[in-house]
Amino acid sequence: MEDVVAHSLSDGHGVACPGSILDGAYESQVGASPYWFLTAIYGSLQRINWNYLWDDIRSIYNDINLPWCLIGDFNALLHEHECHSRSNSNNRIACPDFQNCVSDCGLYDLGYSGWPFTWNRENLVDRLDCGLSNLD
Repeated sequence: MEDVVAHSLSDGHGVACPGSILDGAYESQVGASPYWFLTAIYGSLQRINWNYLWDDIRSIYNDINLPWCLIGDFNALLHEHECHSRSNSNNRIACPDFQNCVSDCGLYDLGYSGWPFTWNRENLVDRLDCGLSNLD
């Protein structure tokens, strides 16, 4: 098993609310680049606060030049197929601002294995948790 060393690079990126981000650089001896950047996300439950998170992600993107992985609960839908309602009414749609942020930062959805949904309530299931990376 390899050693992974965490170095805090948060210098102001770690915000408690309204969009929560915990980030840092991690050193690993795997691959050509020994450093990569990890950002853990917990997005606001309130849609009105989502733009703070998208702005924080863009700010981190502008400050780093490393392989980058973002993981966590964004509390927003990246794609419309990530929501399924067992009733006929489904007013949940993908978040265009989230899509624009992912595109602006050159990020790719890392996909999933198994059950595609990470949240449920009554007749609704969503994929709110995901992993994104700037590498394919």
